[in-house]
Amino acid sequence: MTEKRWLISQADLPLARELSQKTGLSLLLCTVLSARGVKSPAEVCALLDTSVDTLIDPFALSGIREAVDTIRDAIAHRQRIAVYGDYDVDGVTATCLLIDCLRTLGADCLYYIPDRLTEGYGVHPDALCKLRDAGVDLIITVDTGVTAVEEIALAYSLGMRVVITDHHECAGAVPDAEAVVDPKLPGCTYPFRELAGVGVAFKLVCALLGDTHTALERYAELVCLGTVADVMPLRGESRVIVNYGLRKLAYTRSVGLRALLRESGVLSGKRPLSATSLSFALAPRINAAGRFGLASRAVELFLTDDDTLAQTIAAELSEINRQRQGTENDMLREALDVLESACDPVRDRAFVLWHEGWHHGILGIVASRLTDRFSRPVILLSVDGDTAKGSGRSIPGFNLYNALSHIPTRQFGGHELAAGLTLDTADLERFRDDFCAYAAENLSEEDCVPCIDVDCEITPKLLTLDAVASLSRLEPTGMGNPEPVFCLRDLRISQLAAIGNNRHTRLFLEGDGCRLPCVYFGRNPDELGLLDGDMVDVVCGAQVNDFRGRAVQLILKDIRRTEVERKQDNETRGLYERFRSGDTLTESERRKLRPEREELVSVWQYVAVRAKTKALTEDAAKLYREVRAAYQTPTTLGRLYIALDVFAELGLLRQERHGGRVTLEPQREVKADLAESQILAQLT
Repeated sequence: MTEKRWLISQADLPLARELSQKTGLSLLLCTVLSARGVKSPAEVCALLDTSVDTLIDPFALSGIREAVDTIRDAIAHRQRIAVYGDYDVDGVTATCLLIDCLRTLGADCLYYIPDRLTEGYGVHPDALCKLRDAGVDLIITVDTGVTAVEEIALAYSLGMRVVITDHHECAGAVPDAEAVVDPKLPGCTYPFRELAGVGVAFKLVCALLGDTHTALERYAELVCLGTVADVMPLRGESRVIVNYGLRKLAYTRSVGLRALLRESGVLSGKRPLSATSLSFALAPRINAAGRFGLASRAVELFLTDDDTLAQTIAAELSEINRQRQGTENDMLREALDVLESACDPVRDRAFVLWHEGWHHGILGIVASRLTDRFSRPVILLSVDGDTAKGSGRSIPGFNLYNALSHIPTRQFGGHELAAGLTLDTADLERFRDDFCAYAAENLSEEDCVPCIDVDCEITPKLLTLDAVASLSRLEPTGMGNPEPVFCLRDLRISQLAAIGNNRHTRLFLEGDGCRLPCVYFGRNPDELGLLDGDMVDVVCGAQVNDFRGRAVQLILKDIRRTEVERKQDNETRGLYERFRSGDTLTESERRKLRPEREELVSVWQYVAVRAKTKALTEDAAKLYREVRAAYQTPTTLGRLYIALDVFAELGLLRQERHGGRVTLEPQREVKADLAESQILAQLT
């Protein structure tokens, strides 16, 4: 597995101590804040403040007064209003809160969610015709519309007016509508640009109701869910609303949300609701409906007052999500098969894969999983006759939108890290070659090494129970306000064991007079290549574990042997490679490389026992440490390689090497004299 780069920010320790003294917050929390660029107690208070009184006047948004006047005029004249949404969680929640608000105000209203599979994202001409046929006079878009210049013009030609609410960038001309409300609109001076689509719709609702607190009390849960699911930065207003919504969700009066919470099981544990639990439990169920063209069922869920219907729909969404997971896993396996046969994961800087019949609604999520696994831009395409439709995901530093703008396609759209595209099937191979060539020119080998962002390097003594508990002041955490990640160095493993049917690892680390329990999810001890007694550096999060008492527990994100130990391995490996290539070593270097007789015996005995019934395959850097721990010998990596070569030279074993791993098969009937080894003679 590729070793990850640790991008460690530098904390200002004198500043952290000053912040701690002046605010009363723990030194651990203030160390994190200093590493994130906070420079004063006032900035600390502003960052941690989640008071609803900090919410901004909705009328500070450009266009919102015109939007309110237009909507009130339509209601007063009993005109029919349509809310035009989107099929993801952000679009669904925005649609629901605006429909509910309009109904509260007495409006004649309906909603329209485009079908992901047949229509895709955005405002569509056919949909506008359907709405006109349904007697719609005013369309209000949510989470879409700011780039739909031609479509909005069509709506007016059909006799309908339009109010646009969106949160996406406006790339060119602004549609000619009654009002365009978007914090990213050129010229808009609204001080917070990072609202989700549901956040912008919420601001419109606040303005319509004339009372932000009333709107927040009624809709905070939906705004919270949509904001978290759309992976918006949890800063400023978004953080305030998400914090308020999370506290309300556990006691929500929405029958739809209650049913979804029950169905997902997120309220069954002791831990409070978090942005993470929404991301991994609620959001996928709603998104799954959209991926299968059934987003309207999610809208029904949040608009119904019928408990029985809500529970039925929540169960449906869970079943759809299970189908999505099965389809996703099948597609991932197929994509990996295609990748193995058509790509070189080491050499290639990007992957373009296609297959007939891949589900359009799942392409993006599988592309994302492949991007996470290989740290490469990935585009997956589903072939249907003469047309191939695809979805791509990228890595930081590679702008996917810019890349596609340099390569001919039938159609494409998106942004830096995600995009969709359509090709002629006949152009697939040409597109793959051009895209991979562009990636090769614009991505270095280092760019394709996965990275972990680390807040700061600390010592174990900072991880007291109270200090770790104080990190909860950063909640809600998520995009733009992540959970703190620490680096700790020079710790000794005192215990190592597999848990969870050998899927995870539990270990204890000792250092600085502390003993810290740790869990590494998704990696078992064999995959880590570590032993009891190894000295390691780790990157981790920290939490308070309430199971059987309260204690600090580290959640490992990466672990590796210390720089000193890895440097020693590299030095002795380098000596070995020089020796095997025929270089002349000094007497001192030969002594470092030549194993003593007791070491040779120890290596042989260890291998013979481990390979009693079948060949032993092991990481060489782990094998020599196992021998050293078992027999208390001074074996190094270089000496292990020499020992194995001597045994192979004398016919005592057969060995194969693949990278850093060795496969060893002792030949038990063979007798040999170490004095006959030419390798040992050369090292004398």
